[in-house]
Amino acid sequence: MPSLKPDEYTHSDLIWEKFVICGVDLQLTIEEIQELRRIQKKHRFHIRRFIKATVLLMLHQGHSLEDIAAIFSLNDNTIRRYVKAFKEKGLKSYMEDGYIPYSGNLSEEE
Repeated sequence: MPSLKPDEYTHSDLIWEKFVICGVDLQLTIEEIQELRRIQKKHRFHIRRFIKATVLLMLHQGHSLEDIAAIFSLNDNTIRRYVKAFKEKGLKSYMEDGYIPYSGNLSEEE
């Protein structure tokens, strides 16, 4: 980004700078946006998938990490992990939910 005086920054310059500073740079393709919106509207609602899809869409739209973290009660490191996973694995692998809830360490006898 070219060196600008503070009064010369546009809104999009400030958003871009904020993402770069925070380590979040996310540009989605039209196909990715359409697929994420489809996931949001899917009839079999999975809250974890909905949140993961919405986080990416909100970052793409220019929302701040702080706003997204507050809206979904997420840690900003979780959001960065989501972006990293999406960039490294692609959309399909990113959306796979391998979450296994804690089931305890007690045996059936205990």
